[in-house]
Amino acid sequence: MLHFIRRVSRRFLRKSTQIHHEPINKISIVILILIDLFVVLNVFGGLASISQWPLSPAEQFACRTDFVTFHEAPADQDPHALRANLLGAAIAARESLPPDVLEAPPRLGEVDPICQTHQQLQRAIATPRKSDWRDQIRTLQIEIATLEEQNRVLREQYDSTLLENIAGQDPAASINESTAAATKAEIDANQQQINGKKAEVTDLETQLIESPEGSAYLDWVSDGDRYDTLQAEYDQAQFWHSNQLLGLQILFLTPLIAVAYGWHRQSTRRQWGLQALLSWHLLLIACLPLGVRLFEFIQFGNLVGVVVEAIVAVLGGLLFLASYLMIAVIPLLGFGLIKLLQRFVFNPRVQAKNRIQKSRCIRCSAKLHGDPDFCPHCGFGQYQPCGHCHQPAYKYTPHCHHCGEPARE
Repeated sequence: MLHFIRRVSRRFLRKSTQIHHEPINKISIVILILIDLFVVLNVFGGLASISQWPLSPAEQFACRTDFVTFHEAPADQDPHALRANLLGAAIAARESLPPDVLEAPPRLGEVDPICQTHQQLQRAIATPRKSDWRDQIRTLQIEIATLEEQNRVLREQYDSTLLENIAGQDPAASINESTAAATKAEIDANQQQINGKKAEVTDLETQLIESPEGSAYLDWVSDGDRYDTLQAEYDQAQFWHSNQLLGLQILFLTPLIAVAYGWHRQSTRRQWGLQALLSWHLLLIACLPLGVRLFEFIQFGNLVGVVVEAIVAVLGGLLFLASYLMIAVIPLLGFGLIKLLQRFVFNPRVQAKNRIQKSRCIRCSAKLHGDPDFCPHCGFGQYQPCGHCHQPAYKYTPHCHHCGEPARE
């Protein structure tokens, strides 16, 4: 295995930095690196663009947040305040979006019908009158918060003044500017204002909740069956979204890989050294993000998550055993991929057949003139003695071309 890795590494460096088995100069290497960086940035930019093409589950089910807020609210939360806050958020959401936000988005996928109706109900709520109610509620809530903060400070002063009176301290030496009685009166006056403003807020919220548009919106959001349907569709979309992104990214990279591979193969066959070098770099750059995306999908994809969940369900609380299994699976997949590449892509016997037919070196595929025993480009010996007739036979071939007997290892 180590020998294979070393051999592949040498071959990789040779193909990446040499033209006709001659190293390129340093300036050319710098230019090549700049070209690589330019191509890499554009490849990953294209991947980012195509990843934005399909609507995400959050965009398809934008109304899910309101349903979750209503149906999964804490048991101790005030229902009146919850409904008022939902309506206020609906008004703010419609004011911050253009009116045609849901009209035929030029992207893959569509907004869920439940959310389309939800947005129409939101649009009906956001009338000038209800927006004015919402603004009044906000203003009153700010004023209430300011008065409550003032009362907090006054209560601290009041407690301090009481302690000074109990200790018999001279009022002229007090750290507080007012007496306890004056402070208590100011606290009571602020509390009266707070109570009045809270009553105004409650009245405005009631008007908002009991309005026809507000009632229709709350009835829509409060439907439990509709929420269950929306949640099930969202979970399904969430499951398939990463798989859809991977498919689109592969679709984007496949033409690049195919063009780069065809160009490199043609350049290698015709001994176009510079084109072979450039096409090799392009092929590597196109394959690199594909490998990264596949690794991310294997490690973090939803399909893998389902497998892990099934393992955990079978093993119960022994979650660490699932980690052992994943640690074993990934190396096995890598081992299988390497064996597949060795058998069908980098198999010396498969390569030797094509190269011998074209009078090329069995190792480096350089053009050979005549029948030399060694390649003048890489020094690789082309023949080995036949085990039967002892004549020189091509390496990596199944039969001797002199006697026709099967070759021996």
